[in-house]
Amino acid sequence: MNISCISRKAGSDLHPHGFQALICGRMATRFLGVMLLTVFFAALYNDIVTRRDATIIGGRKLIQAITDISVDNSINSRLEASYHART
Repeated sequence: MNISCISRKAGSDLHPHGFQALICGRMATRFLGVMLLTVFFAALYNDIVTRRDATIIGGRKLIQAITDISVDNSINSRLEASYHART
């Protein structure tokens, strides 16, 4: 059961009923299926990691925006307090 048997035709002289070619055909199909699944899961993993990184970056930006808003609010409240203290 080596790769060269994929090229043999079913019903050759060595295997009159073509069983070897059938087995090799199944092996080739299984190999291609495993390769396709590997590529699919690699792409899925890459997508998940990319989304996770984007989520982390987005979360950091959100935290930074909330921090900026709270700093702005504290500055505004201090300015308002000093304004009301003067009036």
